[in-house]
Amino acid sequence: VAQVCQARADLILLLPSTLCLLALARVWRMARNGNPAPTRAVVTFWLALLVAVLTKGPITPWIAVATAIGLASGEPAGRRWRWLARLRPWLGLASVAAVVALLAWAQSRVVGGSVLAATAYRETIGRVLAGIDGHSGPPGLHALLVPVLLWPGSLGLFGALAWSWRKARRRGTRGASPSCRFLLAWALPAWLGFELAATKLPHYTLPLHVPLLLLSARWLLRLAARRPVAWPAGLRWPLRAWQFLPALVVPAGSGTVVWLASGSVVYAGLAALAVLAPLVLAASLVKLGPVSGLAWALAGWALGAVILGFALPRWSAPWTAVRLAAAVVAADPGGERPLADAAWGEASLPLLARRLVTPLAVEAVPDWLDEHPDGLVLLPASGVGDLPVREAIGGLDLVHGRRVYLALVGAPASRERPED
Repeated sequence: VAQVCQARADLILLLPSTLCLLALARVWRMARNGNPAPTRAVVTFWLALLVAVLTKGPITPWIAVATAIGLASGEPAGRRWRWLARLRPWLGLASVAAVVALLAWAQSRVVGGSVLAATAYRETIGRVLAGIDGHSGPPGLHALLVPVLLWPGSLGLFGALAWSWRKARRRGTRGASPSCRFLLAWALPAWLGFELAATKLPHYTLPLHVPLLLLSARWLLRLAARRPVAWPAGLRWPLRAWQFLPALVVPAGSGTVVWLASGSVVYAGLAALAVLAPLVLAASLVKLGPVSGLAWALAGWALGAVILGFALPRWSAPWTAVRLAAAVVAADPGGERPLADAAWGEASLPLLARRLVTPLAVEAVPDWLDEHPDGLVLLPASGVGDLPVREAIGGLDLVHGRRVYLALVGAPASRERPED
């Protein structure tokens, strides 16, 4: 049952992680001004940290520690860590550790201590040291993805980071900007850790998108307050790149998906032109009025998203897991036959098929079928042999970036249990 009810926690993590860091910012600002930390902020920090730990382990604690290190790096040596005492760390850490230990004890009674320890190691240190489930990438991959993932907020990211860095390190009578210091300390040190970790998925840095978007929005609002609006020279080349990149990629991508979904070149061409038109208009207006140009660019981007929203569900190749689950349900509507997986390997299958799935190596399939004569197995289409094929399914495995050809097979007819 636990396997069937498995779900990802990355989106849920965003809320407690953000609350935790905002509470940390409140405590830090009050400490800078020589004021005691508000009890509400301290309680919010530890409660949000606890919820984040229960949601996805050590991710938020790592971000909080990295933020504290980033803030300490700009303070005099004698008082770098003194402000952390206002968080009541011993009481907070003891409370979080007690809840986590109680939960670990309850889980170990169900799955066993060794299994729990091995899983915890694999999902924490193991993901740092080696790419798990094929999700690996070189350092810098997250940085390459962030302009696309944060679009259109990333439009101001190029200038915002440079401007905020200068503001955070500014000396003199006006001093450094506390807001810029904290947001950079929130985003950059923890980001470095994600880049150095061996396992990489685009959503891993989601909790760090918040400070990046805040920095970008603050800088764009600062520009918009100018009369007339003037884009700095340092932003012109990334702005032009963002003009032409969406104007090429978004219409082409929209048209390609429509063609794959419908098989019609005419519909694909119309979709591409519909998205291209406002983007071309945006490029022509950006010199006369940056705000108008940005509005038309966003309109083209939104239109592309709407077209993709209609076309993607009608393109069958990416929805391999859905078709695998449908094939399993068609072969066994009552959910009585055991199911093994020697080819797909994704947690989506038990969720969609609503039944337990036994992971197998291909070499172990004959022995498993001997033990379960009425069982069903997912195999690579090339390794079916003389087993009867219930359904052959080809498609894309987007998680691992591969094309798959799979077959749902059963035991030879002579070994199957007679149906009622």
